[in-house]
Amino acid sequence: MGARSPRSYEPVTDVDLRRLADLGEEHHDRFRAAHPAWAGELLIACLAQGAARHRIDGVHGVKDFDVWLFYALPPGRSGAHFPWNRYTHHVDFGPSPHGRPEHSDAERANPAYDVDAWEAFAGRRVDLLARAIPAHADSPEAALRQWLTEGSRRRPRPGASGSSAWWLSRSPVIDLSRQAARPGAVIWDAL
Repeated sequence: MGARSPRSYEPVTDVDLRRLADLGEEHHDRFRAAHPAWAGELLIACLAQGAARHRIDGVHGVKDFDVWLFYALPPGRSGAHFPWNRYTHHVDFGPSPHGRPEHSDAERANPAYDVDAWEAFAGRRVDLLARAIPAHADSPEAALRQWLTEGSRRRPRPGASGSSAWWLSRSPVIDLSRQAARPGAVIWDAL
């Protein structure tokens, strides 16, 4: 198994993006089987947060990979009812130059973290998350940019955690979709 470190400073390569796209597709298949009414139209799959920033700047480092799937909000439905919290999964990236994570004492003490399971991973953890957003007539990328733009304007109240859109708008978002004109293209650059 790979060496342990809090972060990997190896580049996030096109090979890594293809592996993440595969894991995103597997997650989509599970989600679609469990929630066909919500998973009717997958708009776009993306790499976000710290690993996306590292892909761009090469200095941030990768603690884990965050892959987000964005679905078209079904007509007559509210995103508030999207079953996202039941479909956040953690999977193993597998052996790679990124090695394996080294977990802090705070992470080990946090009951929300399943560090014992993650310790068995051969590589970095991949967090697979999903949200339903309004579709956009122009493109899936336009839908995501609109959702992030609107979310970036809704600053959390003091003591509140903030919306997914607000947090995601703080870092780059990279296209993982195989049908994209340029897989690996930056869809959103952090504010």
